[in-house]
Amino acid sequence: MQLSTEINGRDVLLRIDLQHFNLPKDGHVHLYLDDIPDPVMIQRTTYTFHNLRPGPHLIRVQLTDPNHNPLPDPAATDEKIPVTIA
Repeated sequence: MQLSTEINGRDVLLRIDLQHFNLPKDGHVHLYLDDIPDPVMIQRTTYTFHNLRPGPHLIRVQLTDPNHNPLPDPAATDEKIPVTIA
């Protein structure tokens, strides 16, 4: 899994490049922002976080099976990417 971001003002577009994981057949994606415990659940490879406060943020991307269970190889299926809003 490869992650990239594009910052536009206070919005962050997240792109997720998946290999060997077919959405939605194999499962879906959980997105976590900073310390918020409840994830955003998506079945696509892009998502925009809107109106983030200025400063540093950490986005965590976790691939899960259809029942929301994390996949067994966290090194390949659980990634984090930092972003900073000016």
